[in-house]
Amino acid sequence: MDMLKSLGIDSTIFVQFGIFVVSYLILTRMVFKPYFQAYMERYNRTVGSEDVTSKLVEETAQLETEYEENAKALNLKIKNIFDDEKKQALEKQAQMIQTANLKAEEYRKKSELELEQTKSKIYDDLKQEIGPLAELIKKTVIGKGKVDL
Repeated sequence: MDMLKSLGIDSTIFVQFGIFVVSYLILTRMVFKPYFQAYMERYNRTVGSEDVTSKLVEETAQLETEYEENAKALNLKIKNIFDDEKKQALEKQAQMIQTANLKAEEYRKKSELELEQTKSKIYDDLKQEIGPLAELIKKTVIGKGKVDL
């Protein structure tokens, strides 16, 4: 015991130990435990956030792949529709041009026929006029008749 007294340890050690235990219990409940809980929550959020972030990155990559596939499929559908519509438009254009050419040919033939008929009519009218006109010229040149115009 002399050794303990020489170190400065006496009967107050028990009181000090009691104060330490009470202080430890109070600090554990009021400071260390809430701090440790906050620390664990923050840690779980950080680690959990990393897990959630990695999951979100994976989902994003998957959604991006799906989007690209859907976009390619949609572009292919649009291209097919456009090609079909273009083909139909070209066919319709060709048909309209053919119809217009046929009508133009028909109109040309009709016009040629009308011109030929008009030409024939004028030729016939001139034939009828040639006889009396020739007679009039003959009389005028010979001088036996009087010219009445």
